[in-house]
Amino acid sequence: MRLSPAVLFLLVCGVSLSQVSCDRAQTAALPPVDTTVLVALVHDYGHDYHSARTLPMQQPSGNPDVNATNGDQEEAQYQSEIAADLVQKDFDQLDKVAREARATKARFSGGVWKLFTFYEALSDPIVGDEATDADWTLHIENLKAWSAAHPQSAAARIALAETYIKFSYKARGSGYASTVSESGWKLQAERTALAVGA
Repeated sequence: MRLSPAVLFLLVCGVSLSQVSCDRAQTAALPPVDTTVLVALVHDYGHDYHSARTLPMQQPSGNPDVNATNGDQEEAQYQSEIAADLVQKDFDQLDKVAREARATKARFSGGVWKLFTFYEALSDPIVGDEATDADWTLHIENLKAWSAAHPQSAAARIALAETYIKFSYKARGSGYASTVSESGWKLQAERTALAVGA
């Protein structure tokens, strides 16, 4: 069983918090956690992470800078094709590419997972950082159309949720927390809540 880093972090925090107590604090009763399973999960995650980090160094020959450049070009081309499929509403192709990336666990020559890049390509409008609220609205409508056309598509729902998360950070802005307005926090919370229901 593989868990995402976020779920693994929450499990570790849950175990840690259940072990901490003090005179004035009362902790909710948490179900017991099998620490053997938890340690095995952490070990497996660490092994996978280490393998992913060392993949580019295991390439047989060639200039590493050239390999990195080729990987970047491959990723950029892949992202352009994915984004174009969404704009053209070629939902069958999007599902096919997502299934293939998930099943084969393919990576680019630089070591980046194709499935990660797939969702990156769909997480914001095709115009990138220059996107207006109208661009975001259109992008979200295209993702909703994909989800409606293919209700069994996990990829469509994941892409929509990731888009809402990125859109929520647009409302927040990139400054320090103390610089975010009350309306920015409120809008971020609203958009984040949409991600949960995606």
